[in-house]
Amino acid sequence: MILTAILLFVTAAVLVTIHVCAVNGAFRQREGDDSIPTTTAYNSGLTKEELKNLPCFNYKAEEEVSPVDCVVCLERFRVGDSCRVLPNCNHSFHVLCIDSWVLKSPICPICRTTVFPPKIAMALDEESGACAHIGV
Repeated sequence: MILTAILLFVTAAVLVTIHVCAVNGAFRQREGDDSIPTTTAYNSGLTKEELKNLPCFNYKAEEEVSPVDCVVCLERFRVGDSCRVLPNCNHSFHVLCIDSWVLKSPICPICRTTVFPPKIAMALDEESGACAHIGV
């Protein structure tokens, strides 16, 4: 009986040690190891200048309230709401909602694509239907 308890304890200790080592190794990137892809492109959001280049519009519809929700705040679009569309995926959000989102992370909250396609990002300018204000 005592031998079984000791064996069970040793087995549990070995399993916990293996788990801790595996978890620590999985999240630690060795310095100079380029074989592991990094996500530095997604670690910081857009700048305020890039945010100004995102197109925006006032929501218009036949009905007063839209059947479509803003996935950031979960509120329905209403006629006259300031909205912003992401050029890479054409998803729409309230200006205040998406502005606070993309300042932290430059990816769409719905489909996880980048906000700007790489080739188009440099071609956009302030006259492309961009908002005059930043909703932060």
